[in-house]
Amino acid sequence: MISARAAGPLAGLRFAVKDNIDVEGWPTGCGNPEWARRQGSAKRSATVVTMLCNAAATFCGKTITDEFAWSATGNNPHYGAPPNPLAPQRFTGGSSCGSASVVAQGHAEFALGTDTGGSVRIPAAFTGLFGMRPTYGSIPIDGVMPLAPSLDTVGFMAKSVQVLYACGSVLLPFSSTKKWVELCIAEDAFALLSTRHQVALEPSITALKECVSRVRTKPLVQITGGLEVLASAFQVFQAAEVRACLLPKLEGLEPYLGEGLRQRIAYANSVAEVDAVVAREKIARYRQHILQQVGEGTVVVLPTTPDVAPLRSLSEEELTTQRVKLIELGCVASITGMPQITLPVAMVDGVPFGLSIMGSPGSDRALLDLACELQQRL
Repeated sequence: MISARAAGPLAGLRFAVKDNIDVEGWPTGCGNPEWARRQGSAKRSATVVTMLCNAAATFCGKTITDEFAWSATGNNPHYGAPPNPLAPQRFTGGSSCGSASVVAQGHAEFALGTDTGGSVRIPAAFTGLFGMRPTYGSIPIDGVMPLAPSLDTVGFMAKSVQVLYACGSVLLPFSSTKKWVELCIAEDAFALLSTRHQVALEPSITALKECVSRVRTKPLVQITGGLEVLASAFQVFQAAEVRACLLPKLEGLEPYLGEGLRQRIAYANSVAEVDAVVAREKIARYRQHILQQVGEGTVVVLPTTPDVAPLRSLSEEELTTQRVKLIELGCVASITGMPQITLPVAMVDGVPFGLSIMGSPGSDRALLDLACELQQRL
């Protein structure tokens, strides 16, 4: 463990760090043992780690990540899949799989992860945790292995909303000045759910309605093709960024990579530059469109994932189908830079199922306030 300060807002709280974030004296392995061997120990900690230690939190270890943080399953080909204590036959989700697992097991009060397309929100939801993807750029990202820089964020997860709030109070620069006036129920997002999944979330949505003055139900993505088209553009956009940012670093490492990552690399390399340019233009338009739907004082409610965590027995083809649906819900905050918090409000078939609240960029503290209020009402 790294020695913590004796006093501070996070005193007595242990935290773990995803293994694509630098911690002084520890290798940053990014889920690949050969990469870890080549890098050696980090000379200094990422700023986000230092901020937590300065607030008296105690670092207690690094956690498994999907290889180079590019997957949503939580099954590392070199280290295996961390356990999901509330659903042992199911994956934790990724790519911040180890961070979710250690918090869910009680080995740490909170953990850092990274979130490019849902990699904090998904495993938090699958393991019954609170998890936050903050406003893009609100938490320093130096000392973090990049994947797709215009999408990458540091996020955090905790078993209690109080610890999530305490962590956010240290890491986030925004004051809690916004008041929630309107609740927007994302009709297109809930349309991805089965009836029983929707029913499981109804009590929490009812409680949210009591926190605002008015409620609207409407599609969040009002474009032809909706969330499916949004996710398709996101995948091309992300792949082009990964190709430009990450892949040059992996030259010569190919024999040491898992099969799943090699397939994603092949996809990234297959994206034509003209398609990448079109995707960038689409993403810019979609970002503006969605942000116009979510003004000051509007909080959006949507399911974090379309289903509970996938069974470990599923085929790779079945897992791929689930990943596509995960992207449809996860990409909205990633594209817009909006903060999103997933809350463990329901169980479906005895398995955790999360609900998310999302606000305009910069509303992080107010969103944390709302998460606390909702938890008190449930």
